[in-house]
Formats: sequence, structure tokens, C-alpha cells
Amino acid sequence: MEKKYQFEKLTLRDDINIDVYEEALDYVFESDDIRNVAISGAYGAGKSSVLASYKKKHPNKKYLHISLAHFNSEKKDDKEDKGEKGVSESVLEGKILNQLIHQISSDNIPQTNFKVKQNINAGRIIKSALLCLALIVCIGYFCFFDEWRNFVGLFSENWFGKVLSITVNKYVRLLLGVVTLAITYIFIHATIKFQKNKNIFKRLNLQGNEIEIFEHQDDSFFDKYLNEVLYLFENSQTDVIVFEDMDRFEMNHIFERLREVNTLANIQLSNRNKQVKKDKKHKSKKNEKDTKKESSTEKIKDTDNDKNAQEVKDVKVLRFFYLLRDDVFVSKDRTKFFDYIIPIVPVVDGTNSYNQFIEHLDKNSLTEKFEKKFLQGISLYIDDMRLLKNVCNEFLIYYHRLNTTELNFNKMFAMITYKNLFPRDFSDLQNGQGYVKSLFDHKDEFVSSERGKILDLIDAKKKEIDACKSEQLVDVSELEIIKNNKHAAANSYSYYGKRKEYEDWINDVYPVRKAAIENKLNGRLSLLERELLDIELRLAKLESRQLKDIINRENSQTVFHTISVNEIGNESEYIEIRGSNYFALLKYLIGEGYIDETYADYMTYFYPNSLSVVDKKFLRSVRDKQAKEYTYSLKNPALTLTYLNIADFEEPETLNFDLFEHILSNNNEYAERFIVQLKERKKFDFLSQYFTTRKIKNSIDKIIRYWPKFFFDVTSANSMPYDQIREISLSILLYCDDKAIESANVDNCLTEFVSKTNDYLNLNEFNISRLIRSFELINVKFRSINYDVSEKNIYKLVYEKSMYCLTYENIKNMLNHIHGIQDEAIVKHQNYSMLLSIADAPIYSYVKSNIAEYFEIIFEMCDGKIEDGETTIVNVLNDESITDEIKKSYIALLTNDVLDISQINNHQLWSILLEHKKLHFSENNLYYCFAEYKSLTALLISYINRYSGIIDISKISVETDDKFKRKIFDATIKCFDLADDKYGQILSSSNIVYDTAFDIDNIPTSKMNVLIDDGIIQMSKDCLISIRSKYKDVLFHFIRQNISEYVDMMSADVFAFAELVEILSWNIEDDYKITLLGFTSEKISIIGKNYSEKILFIVLKNHFVLEDLPHLFKTHDSYNEDIRNIIFDLSIINYARVLECASNLTELFIRKLLSCDRIDDNKKTELFVALLKTISLEQAKNFALILKRTDLVFALEPAKRPKIPFNNQNKNILEQYKQRAWIYDYSANEDNTYYTVKKAKPVANRSVDEVLL
Repeated sequence: MEKKYQFEKLTLRDDINIDVYEEALDYVFESDDIRNVAISGAYGAGKSSVLASYKKKHPNKKYLHISLAHFNSEKKDDKEDKGEKGVSESVLEGKILNQLIHQISSDNIPQTNFKVKQNINAGRIIKSALLCLALIVCIGYFCFFDEWRNFVGLFSENWFGKVLSITVNKYVRLLLGVVTLAITYIFIHATIKFQKNKNIFKRLNLQGNEIEIFEHQDDSFFDKYLNEVLYLFENSQTDVIVFEDMDRFEMNHIFERLREVNTLANIQLSNRNKQVKKDKKHKSKKNEKDTKKESSTEKIKDTDNDKNAQEVKDVKVLRFFYLLRDDVFVSKDRTKFFDYIIPIVPVVDGTNSYNQFIEHLDKNSLTEKFEKKFLQGISLYIDDMRLLKNVCNEFLIYYHRLNTTELNFNKMFAMITYKNLFPRDFSDLQNGQGYVKSLFDHKDEFVSSERGKILDLIDAKKKEIDACKSEQLVDVSELEIIKNNKHAAANSYSYYGKRKEYEDWINDVYPVRKAAIENKLNGRLSLLERELLDIELRLAKLESRQLKDIINRENSQTVFHTISVNEIGNESEYIEIRGSNYFALLKYLIGEGYIDETYADYMTYFYPNSLSVVDKKFLRSVRDKQAKEYTYSLKNPALTLTYLNIADFEEPETLNFDLFEHILSNNNEYAERFIVQLKERKKFDFLSQYFTTRKIKNSIDKIIRYWPKFFFDVTSANSMPYDQIREISLSILLYCDDKAIESANVDNCLTEFVSKTNDYLNLNEFNISRLIRSFELINVKFRSINYDVSEKNIYKLVYEKSMYCLTYENIKNMLNHIHGIQDEAIVKHQNYSMLLSIADAPIYSYVKSNIAEYFEIIFEMCDGKIEDGETTIVNVLNDESITDEIKKSYIALLTNDVLDISQINNHQLWSILLEHKKLHFSENNLYYCFAEYKSLTALLISYINRYSGIIDISKISVETDDKFKRKIFDATIKCFDLADDKYGQILSSSNIVYDTAFDIDNIPTSKMNVLIDDGIIQMSKDCLISIRSKYKDVLFHFIRQNISEYVDMMSADVFAFAELVEILSWNIEDDYKITLLGFTSEKISIIGKNYSEKILFIVLKNHFVLEDLPHLFKTHDSYNEDIRNIIFDLSIINYARVLECASNLTELFIRKLLSCDRIDDNKKTELFVALLKTISLEQAKNFALILKRTDLVFALEPAKRPKIPFNNQNKNILEQYKQRAWIYDYSANEDNTYYTVKKAKPVANRSVDEVLL
């Protein structure tokens, strides 16, 4: 029958491949000098299997195995540890002898003192007893022969006496004597042999004297019984004695003793072999001469010797094989000790144990039940084939005995591995003790520091939220004012206390309040609440975290160094666990969660309907009023619930996620009581954490049923993060009936929340029709919708059903995402135009029904400008459903003008358009407005003035008559607020002029200039007279603009000299000026005038003014020759003026005067004298030469001493020379006929500095 389960034996194998090992062992047996052989390898490497396979292939070799199995106890006290090393060597020797004598036949070692208890042959016992009895009878017969003979004589008369009489016959007596001697010999022989073998009688004490019997000098063994040991080894009748597991004792001295024994035993065998050969040779010779009379005693002795000789005849060398670990010797000494070493390559270690696991698990089709990563991980630590096999064997049993399908096979395998590596701790774990139990019991201590940090974070976050909620200020600037006031107050006090109070406020209060204000301004309150929930969830998860989640790189050393203290205070550091070579594997199994808090489920048989350990702990926490964390995991909530009653649900210890989920999902009678407790205790934290780990939709219906104000309470308390509240509201709308939804919408809390949540349509799986119906039920109006995250189908339905508030953002998004109007500028500034273009869309109808609200939004968001076109503007302004106030505001924001004002039906809006400058300028619009207002109003004037183009009222396309032109002309000419250019454009385009007297008074100068420039006032005698009398400011402008007409009409009665003087300065044709000069003979000054040379010539000739002469002298050189000549002529006529203005004369003009023959020499000399005040020395010389006065020149030369005629003119000249320092002095001679000149100052009159110079 095929076996159901495939187990693996732990014994050695004799069928492995030993190719190279076989040759190595053959080499050992071929070499007689190799006697101590080490077969080395790690535990489980296959040393025994290699030897067993060799034995199977070579049955001619005899082996004797001494297995010295030694198992370490996991609990050793100091006394035991200390004592083992003291006695273990002698104990080890005893173990070797014990196994040796039990494996050698007692017949082969009759001389040993160590006997093995065995069954004795019954025949031999009877035979020995009969011999003893016969000996006693014979001895009694001879000792009491006479008494016996007398006794026999008593029965001589009967047959019995006759029989007894035979015993007293002399022949019988002789025979019995021989028998007695034979039996005595047998007993003596046996005694001597036993004494020789066992050495029972060592001393005899005869009359106080001790006699040593069979004394031997070599009676030691391993220092005391060495002879016995050698005897045993010599007579073991084996080729090899195999010592196994001796390395487990870690005592290398035993190898020295065994090597010594091996050496001595082989020496004894060698000597004995020689003796046997010698005896055999002697025996063959003796047998030829021996007779058949040899005594029976000698035959027995020879028979024993022949037997021993036969037994040892084939044994040449006794070899010791040691199966050892490689690390028994820590140095190279092993090569000196052993004659030969055969290393065994391990069949399994951490590198290939994974494949071995796969191979063994595949035999029972279990491989697929494990994670590959788990088997790979655990295989790194397994290096023993026997351990590997036994783990697989035990797992197979546990797998089929643990009656549940929910167990994790990785964890089960991990527990089996732990059981094999640390069996005592596994046993302690079953009893609620031990290292692993201690690790899980101390889990809370491992997270205490992290728990403290999280609690600090929660406290800080709560304070930050409270500060944000309680802060009354709305802007940081307000806080700064308070800060400045406090600072000023602190500085106003001289005592330290006030300043210290301010510093404390700055350091402690100010940063908190500032952060609170900034959080409010930035809308971070909901974010802070979400952060608080996240931190609280971290704490909840921390409490329920498994040990594997707690262990990390930083605390690993601390966690696995746990110490337990029992009830009486004894500490246990589990040194034997942490000191194990497999401790790293245990750390791996626990650190990776393969051994976790559910370890109890993998240790005992599971019975249906029985509570698990974790469920029991929960129930105990309820009874003990010591609540577990909400996240505490229950194995069987349904079974746990059967242990609770309705009253238990009034206590907070029953608040558990798994239990709550079970109650809700099974519509249990406890649901109402559970939810009522949550409501009464306001356990929002429980629900918040619960909703984080469970789907809200599975519980919301029952929560609302028993707690209708749930959503109102949640939003009022603001104790849950926004995302969670959103999900709760969505679950209410989707999974509750209409009645429940309405009951949950207390004070429109649900409507308000949904409406203000812009990402509410960010949905995945939902019932669209149900959600829309719920929206309609509670009248949802979204204030803003985030299209990017919204589900597009429901977004479209919300749009179609107008379930949104009319806000700019919503309108923009609808136009953008529904109607594809992407340009934000268009949406912002041409919004109504876009709506008109989609007048059949739902949004247009929605807007039309809320037009006032719509325009209020548009006015606010259009950035002060609306860019609607003419059609839209006219549509709005003519729409009677829109109030005039809205239209006025609309007009004020328009950037485009109304092109045709006649399209605006409401003429009252015309003034608004004009006021806000929203009317496009056109002559037609001007006509309509002038016709409407009958005059040029201020708004109309402003309208006209703003126009930058040219106004031409002749372009008016509306039918008009000449009366209109006259009316607008008359209104315009008297409208002085019009811009000058517009004033002129309107008047000139009317084709009306004044060519007679201009009788309009008080026209501003600028407007008169316009009238003159545009030719509206024509040049005529009457007009000129009117201008002269009423508008003198524009007279010259009027003349200049009409100069030709002015000159043509000039007459003596009209001529005005002042006008002539002005006209002469104009840049006009000289002919006009010459014509006008002909009407007067009055003097005309040229100073400051820029007359042409032609006009200048006429003026100097006919209208010269004497006062102009100095100016003419000064500017003489700049004129042409004709004007110079007139100036020269005028200077001769007015020579006195020349002398007065000598300093203004140009050098050219001076030379001309000094060289002129029309002027006598005295006048020239007078001029020369007048010039000496300003001219230079060189000019003086030059001018003197022109006058042909070389004496005056020589007077200025250093080496000349001229005689200058004596007269007043010369005296004046010399006096000027002296004043100019050109000469030192002059003097007249004694006759006063001439003057002499002193050129330099005499030395006697000069200062030292003058002399040095």
C-alpha cells in the first residue's frame, strides 16, 4: 500500500557516492603505518554516511563503533559547568571501555576484570552443581567410610542392603578415589584459570602474614587499568575501531590517550603475532612425537591456546578512526597527531539548504504552501541535514494535526524550526515562560519611547488647533500692533518685571498667536485636523503593532537583549539562548514576523468553537476594566460576542473594531447599544479610526438609524478630518434611504457640507442616479467644483440640473469644461457674450433666471472691464428684465463703445453712456444726441472733446436741413468748453463764415485763434476794426493769417504804425513790409529786431534812430557792404557819438575811421586817445602806424628814445601809455618842444624783488 506521508529518517545512509573517499580509505588500509585516522567535517556533513557506504562496499573489514553521544543541557548551573571539566575525561574513558566490552564477545576476553552481565547456560550450571555434589559425596565417603559401612550393614538382609553393599566394595572405593582426584583437578584448574584471568585473590593472610598472590607490576589502566585496556583492544577481533562524537566533549587530551593505547595495542598485537607463529611451529613438531596418553587437562589447555591463536592470526594492525569536527584542534597540531586526515565536504549548508528544503517538501507536495522568500531566508541559517530533515518531519505532523485551514504555513514552519533549535524554550513557551514569551510580554516597553514622542506630537498639534480656533485676530498686522503696544509699555516702565513679562510674551505667546493667525488666513485648520488624526492613527497603530513592526535597526539590540524577572525577583538573561549559533535565525524569524503574537495557534491542537488566546485576552480586559486599543485584533469576533452580554456594551472596554464590524454586518441586537454608547460618549476618535480601516458604507446606515444627528455632531465637533467627513457624507447620500438622509440633514448640515466641498465629485464607484437624487433631496448647490478631480459624468449632470451656485468660478468651469471655452480672458471679460452664443444651453437658462445675481458676480470678477460686443451690449441695455441700476453698472465696466446710440431704446441710458464715455463717436451719434438734448450739454461737450478724429458734420447720414447746421454752428461758436480743435472742426465743417463785422463778444483767445485759423472770420475792414476793438490779443494773429488781404486792403485811414512795427519782425515776404513802410515816415529802431538786410537798409536810410548808433558800431562787421557804408556815413555825421562809443568799435571799423581822409587828423588822434583805454599794446602800435605816428610806436619800443612833439594830444597819449604801464614816465624838455619817455624804473627806486626779477 502506498504511504500517505513521506517521512525522512535521521540515521546515516550507506548508499551515497563515495568515489574519492573510497580511494582515500583504500589508501589507509593499504598502509600499515597509518593507524590513527581522522574523518573530519562539520556536524551533519555526512561523515558516518561516508564510512557506512564504504563498509557496505568492503564487507571484509571488521569495524567496532564507539559512539560517544553527548547532548548539552540548556540549563546548567555553575556547579555543573565547573564539575564537568573535572571528571569528564575519566568518565569519557569509562564510556569507551563500557562500549568496548559490550561489543566484544566475552569468550574473546576471558581474562578481563570487566564482565558483562549475560544469560548463563543451564546445562553448564547443572553440570557444575553435579560435579560439586559428587566431590562433596566422595569426600564425605572417604571421611566417613566406617560410619557408612556400619550403616550399610544394617540393611544386609534385604535387597536394599545388597544394593548398598556395592558402595563398600574395594574396587568401588578405588574408583571413587580416582573420580575424587579428577573432580579435584577440575576445580583446581578452574580456580587457577579464574585467578589468572580475574585476579580475585590478591593477598592471603596466614597467621598475620600477608602473601601476594599472582603479583603483577603492570596493573594500571589509563594510568591504572592500562593492561585491561590493552587486553580489550588486542582481543577486539576488529580491523577498525570507530570513535564517533568524541569532539562534542571538547577534550583533546583523550586523543593523546587513545593514540598511546593504539600504539601499545599494535605493539602487543605485533608481539603476539610473533609468539603465535613461534608456538604454531613448535606445536607442529610436538604433535608428531605426542602420544595419546596426554592428560585431559593438557588437552583443554592446548585447546584454549589454539583457539586464541586462531582468533588473532589474521589481525595485523588495529586502526582507530575518529569522526570529528574540523575545529577540534585550533592549530596545526592535528596534522602531528593524526596519521591521516580525510575531510568530508558537507552535503548541506546555508548556501544549498534551500534546495534540500524544496526536495523534501516536494515529496509531500508542500512547497507551494510556502513563500519562496521565507524558505530562502530560513535556509541561510540551516546547515545540518539531520536538523533539516527533522524540521520537515515535524512540520508534516503538525500540518496534518492542527485542525484549521486559517493557519499560515510559513509561521507554522518557523515554529517547528524554533522547536528544533530551542526545544527547552519552546517547552517553556507552552507553559507561558521562556525567552520568546518574554519578548512578546515586553513589547509595550519597546515602544514606550516612541509612544511618548507621538503623545507629545498629539499634544502639540491639539494646542496648535485650539490656538487657531480661539484666535480672535484676523490679520498678523493686528498682532503686530499689540506687539508694538506691549513693547512701548515695557519700555515705559523702568522696573525689570514689566520687561520680563514682555520678553516672556514675545518668546511664548507671540509665535503661537502668529502661527494661529497665519493658519487661519491660509485655511490650514482642516489640514491641521487631518494631521492630528494621522498622528492619533499612528498611536493606535503603534499600540496594535506586532513585534516585527517594532523591531528596527536602532532598537534591535535592545529588544533581543530582553531580561525577565519572575515573581520572587530572579532575573533571567537567557544567555544560553543568545549564545546559541542559531540565535541569528531566531532573530530573523521574529524580526520578519514568522513567529508573532499568534504563536499559540501553532503549538496546540485547535478545537472548533474554542476561544483563541487573543480573544481570551480581550474578554479579560473587558472583565478587568482595562481597555485594549481599538485596533486589537480578534480571531473570532462572533464567538467572542457570545461571551458578552448587553450590559457590557455600556462600558468603553467593549469598543473594538473587529467586534463593531461583526455586530454591524450581522444586524446584531447589540448594534443599537454599541452605537448609543458611541453617541453618549462622543467617541468620534473611535469612529474616525474605524473608518480609516473599514469601509464606511458598511456601517453608515445603522449609525444614522440609531444616531440621526451623527453628521451634525461630527461637523459641529469638528473632530474628524475633512476627507473622512466627506466620505461619511457621501456614504449617507449613497447608502441611506431618503428618510435617513433627511433625518441626517439636521439644520442643513449635510447640504452645507456638500455644497462647500469643491472636490466632492471626486468619486470612483457610485450610483449616479442615486447620488443625483440625494442631491436634489437636500437641495445641494455646489459653491465650487474641482473639475480635474471630479467624475465627469456626474459633473455633467450637476451642470445640467444647475446644482451649483452662480459663482464666477462655477460659470467659468462650466463654460470651459462643458462648452470648451478655454480662453479665460474671454470668459472673464465677454462672459455674457459667450452665454448668448449658447442660448440653448442649461447655463443660459440658469443665468437668465438669476440675472441680477449673475451680473453682480460678473461685475465683481471682470477686473473692472467687460469686453462685450455691440450685439451683446444692445441686448443687455434693451433687456427689460435687467434693472437700470445693473445696466448702469454694466455700462460703467464696458470697454467697447456703443456704435449706434439710436439702437438703445431707453434714451435715459444715453446720458449714462455719455457719462461713462461708452458711446462711439460718430457724426450721426452727435446728431442724435444734439437732437435729443437741443444743445451742447456738458456730457455732449465731453463726448465731442474725447474724439481724437476730425469731426465733419457734413458726413451726417441722417437726413438734415440747413437749419440744423445753423443751430449747431450757433451753439458751437458760443460753446467755449469745446476743445479748440473740435470747436474749429464743427464750425468749419458747417461752411458758415463772418466777412462783415464780427459782433460776438467774450470769445476766448484760443477760440478766436480757431476762428481766425479756420477762416471763419474773414479779413475785411469791418472785421479788422472789430478785432482791434474787441480782441486785441488775436489782432496780430488775425493780420498774419490774412497778411495778403491785410496789405491789399491797407489805406492811410486804416494804417496803424504799431501793427507795422510788429509786422516788420515777422518772417514774411519783405514786399509786404516795404509796402507798409511806405505808409509812414516815423523812426523805427532796429535794436532787438531781426530785420532782413533789405528792410534794414530802408529803415537806416529812412527811419534811422540815433540811439541805435552804438549798436550799429558794435555789429558793424556783421552787415553787408551797403549797410556798413550807411553806418560809416552815420558815424561821420555823428562823430561825437563815435568817440563816446570807442570801446564798442570793431577793429575793422576803427581802421576804416583812422584811415579815412574825410576825417581830420585831430579827430583821429582823439579817437586814438579814446581807444588807448581798452586796446592792447600791439593794437596801439598798429593804430599808431595807421596814423603814421612812428614816434608813438618808438615810444613803446625798448631801444628807441623818440622825441614826441609837445602838445596836449601827445600828452594825453603819453599819459595813457603811463597808465597802461607801457612806459615808466615821460617828461618835456626844458624848451617844452617835445617829450621824452622813460622806459624803465630807476634801480634806486626799485625794491629788491623788482631788481631780482
